[in-house]
Amino acid sequence: MSPLRARMIEDMTLAGLAVGTQKIYTQAVYRLAKHYRRSPDQLGEEEVRAYLLGLRQRGVARGTFQTSQYGLRFLYHHTLGHAWGLLGEKRILLTYFPQPSGHDTNHERMDLAKAR
Repeated sequence: MSPLRARMIEDMTLAGLAVGTQKIYTQAVYRLAKHYRRSPDQLGEEEVRAYLLGLRQRGVARGTFQTSQYGLRFLYHHTLGHAWGLLGEKRILLTYFPQPSGHDTNHERMDLAKAR
C-alpha cells in the first residue's frame, strides 16, 4: 500500500467515513491514477478536470460520477490540502435585505456566490 493511500484511509477513518465509503473513494482515486499512469499527487487541477469531464462524456451513471468526484475531492482537499475551485463546494446563497422603514415591504433578492 502506498503512503498516500494509507494516509487517505487514515484521514477517512478520522473523518468517520464508513468502510464501504472508504472503499468507493479509494477505488475512485485508483481509477484516476490508472487513467494517467501516475500518482494522483503528481496530477494538476486541469488533469483531474479533464478526467471528470471524460467520465461525463462517456455517460457514466450519475451515482458513479458523484462518488468519483467526492472521492477525488476528499483526496485533494482533505488529504493533500489543495484548495482547487474545481472540487470546492460552490453554493449559491440567497440573502434577503429588507427595505428601510417607510418603503415598500418587498425584499430585494441578491444572489451571492460563497466566497473562498
